[in-house]
Amino acid sequence: MTLSKALKRLVENKLVIKSKALNDSRSFVLKLSETGKDLTLQAISVVEEIDDKVFGSLGTAKKEKFLSLILEFNRFN
Repeated sequence: MTLSKALKRLVENKLVIKSKALNDSRSFVLKLSETGKDLTLQAISVVEEIDDKVFGSLGTAKKEKFLSLILEFNRFN
């Protein structure tokens, strides 16, 4: 899905508000709607809960090592 299609769906679903920029008629201003803000907060809560379940038993040192290995791995892809 292209960025423009994804944005169009977000606007259609009333998660993002799109308006024309005041200083440039070719530009748009995007901001989360109240629904979009609420959904974002819910998503963050779910992700944090999953993070606690997955990494909670590792402890801080092992969690940091794991995350650093993932970041290192991503540099090669």
